[in-house]
Amino acid sequence: MFDVRVEHSVRRGSERLAEIMYTSLLRHLDYAEDFDIAELEIELEGEGRLDAFVACCEETLNRDWRTVRKGAQKIARASTLLHHLDPVTYPTAETWSHSLQGDQRSITITIGTFVERTFDLWARRRPGKALVFIMDEVGQYVARSSDKIEDLRTVVEQFGRVGKNYVKAKQMPAPVWIVVTSQEKLDEVVAALDSKKIRLATLQDRFKYRFDMAPADIREVATRRVLSKKDAAQPILQQLYQSKQGQLNAACRLERTSRQSTINEADDFIHFYPYLPHYVELSIDIMSGIRLQPGALRHLGGSNRTIIKQTYEMLVSERTALATQPVGTLVTLDKIFELVEANLSSEKQKDVSDIQQRFPAAPGTSGTAWETRVAKAICLLEFVRDLPRTEANIAACLVDTVGVPAPLQEVTEALHQLYDAQFVRNTEAGWKLQTAQEKNWETERRSLSPKPREEDGIIREALGNIFSAKVRTYRFRELRTFRVGIHVDGYRVGDDGQIALSLLVADDASGFSTRLADARNESRQTNNENDIYWVFSRTPEIDDLVQNVYASGQMIAKYNQLRARQRITAQEDACLQNEHTEQKNYAARLQQHLTEAFEQGQGSSEG
Repeated sequence: MFDVRVEHSVRRGSERLAEIMYTSLLRHLDYAEDFDIAELEIELEGEGRLDAFVACCEETLNRDWRTVRKGAQKIARASTLLHHLDPVTYPTAETWSHSLQGDQRSITITIGTFVERTFDLWARRRPGKALVFIMDEVGQYVARSSDKIEDLRTVVEQFGRVGKNYVKAKQMPAPVWIVVTSQEKLDEVVAALDSKKIRLATLQDRFKYRFDMAPADIREVATRRVLSKKDAAQPILQQLYQSKQGQLNAACRLERTSRQSTINEADDFIHFYPYLPHYVELSIDIMSGIRLQPGALRHLGGSNRTIIKQTYEMLVSERTALATQPVGTLVTLDKIFELVEANLSSEKQKDVSDIQQRFPAAPGTSGTAWETRVAKAICLLEFVRDLPRTEANIAACLVDTVGVPAPLQEVTEALHQLYDAQFVRNTEAGWKLQTAQEKNWETERRSLSPKPREEDGIIREALGNIFSAKVRTYRFRELRTFRVGIHVDGYRVGDDGQIALSLLVADDASGFSTRLADARNESRQTNNENDIYWVFSRTPEIDDLVQNVYASGQMIAKYNQLRARQRITAQEDACLQNEHTEQKNYAARLQQHLTEAFEQGQGSSEG
């Protein structure tokens, strides 16, 4: 039994799996781990001279052979011993060592040679015994390499074929078993590597029996191994939960997701504290997502062992040190970020670092600014697919004390600051950190500003959509239906109607009175006695949305032309697709705010 990663680390980087298994076999059977020395021992043993060679070592060097064969001078000393043992074949003390120079140095072990040698050596030193290879951490060792996947498949296949013949000939009591372990299923580890899926399926077919340990067991493992509580502490936590249960569940509730975030039992709170129960699955999903990001560490795990290590580090690490915090302190996503930051891409690490420098903590405080805490939470939530990154969910993941409400206002204000500084953007899946290309896109987008005439045109179009959908006709006392004609600041919007509704839009609240007086004067004129006038004012929110609708339209028009001429990059095309969605969202929100502003206005007819 051996850890394949440890065995791999002590030899050259190009070492094949058969060589790693052969090294472990030699060690188990008490041969030298150096292939050349082992080959000498095997040959001498076959000739019946190994015991004499070992005894010669004791007499000549006054050292035990098992010690000599591990030293740096093993080749020279073995050559000297062979000279003393057989001076005819080895006339000088350097004869054997010279024979290993050049291409003969360090023999090559092929898979076929390894399998045949395994049965031969096992029959010599373990006669009548069955052989089982148990290799730990094989999943992380082979998952990212087609060659290693193929090596493992060939080794298993060759042992099955040759071992069957040995069993039939009664030279082995049982077939050779090969047991491999992995932190996760291999098909999950290589889920993003399409080119290796066929080889993976072939490898899995070589293993007759497969056992998958459910990740749900991590709850029991983590609470027993790391988060177990002393008997004296359990009543304290139980009282804390009972007194703050409602506040805790309200503050940490996640919206628009099927994930269970409500704590219904005191035992769950006690066992997982300082974690919330649903944070375990959330942490697993985050680590799995980090592993699949481009440039992730080759052997990075995302399952049980990683989470057990994380829970321990959460308590003792200098960056978190929750074991020293008062009772009631909770694990939050920004604390988890402190432990996994090194596994993130350099771009994300730099983004968070830039945010921390841009928004330092308030003078006289030792904490972290909300902008940084929010950015860390967003960064990790981007790896979770079924949890929208809304303001409410981000706030729920940053509740750091039992009994305090979710910091929704602080999160919302921090998001506005981060958005204005071009660190984040809002998408269909919620808030996200901007990539370098998205930052360039946003910089160009914000440089676009509409002229007054273009602003009026956007507002007229939005009002036209509102009224065409809701007020196309008006039915008077169930007697007759009239068509309504809409005019905005003197411009007709849509078709003419039998009832004229004139909308006058003030630029701001200060201009509302003037526009209302103008409307009353116009309504008193004889030509307008059948018209209805309605006055309302624009708000800062409307002005901001008009700006965004205009900028989105300009960006879409420009990059649609570039795409038609095939002069657009893949990153720009992705930004363009997202901009289409953003434009629809801005237009919908503009109509909503215009409707609310309209409802706050005043009307006039015949003065």
